Amino acid sequence: MAKIEIANPIVPIELNFINKYLPEANPTHVMVYIYALGLCYSNKQSDNASIAEALDILESDVIKAWKYWVKTGLIALGEDGTVTFLSTNVEERSEKAEVPDAPKEEPKAKAKGFAEETKKTSKRDIPMEEITEKMGIKKGFSDTLSMAQLIWEKPFTPTEIKMLYSFMDWYSFSSEVLTMIVEYCALEEKTKNIKYMEAVAESWANEGITTMKMAEKIINKKQKELSMLKKCAQIFSLGRAFSDKEANYISEWTNTFGMSEAMIKEAYARTTINTGKLSFQYMNKILSSWSKDGIKTLAALKEAEGSRKNAQKTQQQGTSSNYDFDEIERLALAKRLKKNQ
Repeated sequence: MAKIEIANPIVPIELNFINKYLPEANPTHVMVYIYALGLCYSNKQSDNASIAEALDILESDVIKAWKYWVKTGLIALGEDGTVTFLSTNVEERSEKAEVPDAPKEEPKAKAKGFAEETKKTSKRDIPMEEITEKMGIKKGFSDTLSMAQLIWEKPFTPTEIKMLYSFMDWYSFSSEVLTMIVEYCALEEKTKNIKYMEAVAESWANEGITTMKMAEKIINKKQKELSMLKKCAQIFSLGRAFSDKEANYISEWTNTFGMSEAMIKEAYARTTINTGKLSFQYMNKILSSWSKDGIKTLAALKEAEGSRKNAQKTQQQGTSSNYDFDEIERLALAKRLKKNQ
């Protein structure tokens, strides 16, 4: 029997998704959704780490995307991490939504790590005597404690030492990754506290950040955000701290849109000219538009706007007149001269 293959496989995306869900979603969430849907129709399995690497994003961003699409009701997640894509038509899947197991006819993809993320970690209370005893055995933890105290520029209290050791025990962090968590918390002076570190450690464990490479990536992202916050405060001449919502805007401009300081500065200048004030919503529309057009530099912006002006000028010239009156007059004069000869 001849083998039949589709030369150019097509991934069907429902019109309802494009019209209703796509405009409201974060671009990264849409990217994860479409990429994973493509894996389904290619009959390929993947996991969060592989998807993150393919899309050049953080694994935590992949997990956030799954959480978002679960809330919209467009995907269902099995206990083993299986992602099931559901119809965007609520009426079509109203009965399916009540069924714990995903229907067989729905496209599925493996997203290993998400199911594990939703399970609660066993957090045993570790006696201080056990920690003191094991500190001599686990040299890695002793080194991490010494480094942590240097980074935070203070000696750790017994409570802080106990919590730091607990993170290693609860989440199976290596001493290197644990040190990176300490470093991450020290990026801002206000976050140098053990409660915040506990939240970060749990978040990293849930998001599967278990290697130095992954930890460095998330730290670099945070450093980039903090650096841009400082630059934006100078650009806007802001004499106060940014609100969480404002900081989220700047984070999106930097990480999602990929905009540089120069582009943000240009967007701010245009915003103040058109509105007379700083407006994050207005700036977001400008930067979002540039991002969709693939414009990431001032040179590219200048070229795009120049091309647009030339196109408009050509169109205006074309619609105003199809006649070259100078040429008509020249031909008429030549005809008269020839007649007089």
